[in-house]
Amino acid sequence: MNTKNTISTWLRRSAIKLGLMTMAITLFAAPAAGQTAENDVIENIASVRYEDANGHRYTKADTLQLTVGFKAGIATTPDGTTVTPASPSTGNEQTFTITNNGNGTDSVTVAASSDDTNVAAITGYKYNGTTYATLTLLNQALAGVAITAGNSIDVIVIYDVPAGAGTGSATITLTGTSRRDNGESDDGTVIVDPPLTGTVAVTPDGKPGESEKEHLPSNGSQTYSFDYTV
Repeated sequence: MNTKNTISTWLRRSAIKLGLMTMAITLFAAPAAGQTAENDVIENIASVRYEDANGHRYTKADTLQLTVGFKAGIATTPDGTTVTPASPSTGNEQTFTITNNGNGTDSVTVAASSDDTNVAAITGYKYNGTTYATLTLLNQALAGVAITAGNSIDVIVIYDVPAGAGTGSATITLTGTSRRDNGESDDGTVIVDPPLTGTVAVTPDGKPGESEKEHLPSNGSQTYSFDYTV
């Protein structure tokens, strides 16, 4: 008996039987509850179950670990709020809140503008009690401010409203941008709408508490007229 040929034949038959196996592959992963934090490890279990032609069942399982990467998210508010500062007025302050909605710690850069400086002219910025004359200086300060996931910072825009601005309105926009992902940003807007105010003067006018007096001749019935300027 040729033992070598017998073993070879058995292996070929086993390979054929193995090719007839019914296989089922199942992947198990722990369900995610809300947003998953950066650097969290998610464990996935891959399980393979199969049955050969002889009805023998086999199960094999293994574990795969995945580390969560960073996903940026920025929200800037308010958005579309209307304010009514007096005209003229100086040193008006508008607070914008920038929230980190990403899944990891981030920091931001900001940009700000007014679409009509004849109504609202930006003169400076304030963060954490310190006033900055330019956006460059403000962003240098913000470079060292870490915002953890779910938290926020407040940036104040300082602006003046010139005299005679009550006939129009302006939109101040502040944009917060993620430093870790420059493609992630959000605008906050405030509409500056100074109320229209004015005074009325009527002339001629007498002394306070008195009416204007005119001495007219009393030589019969006549009609007189007086002009008043408003």
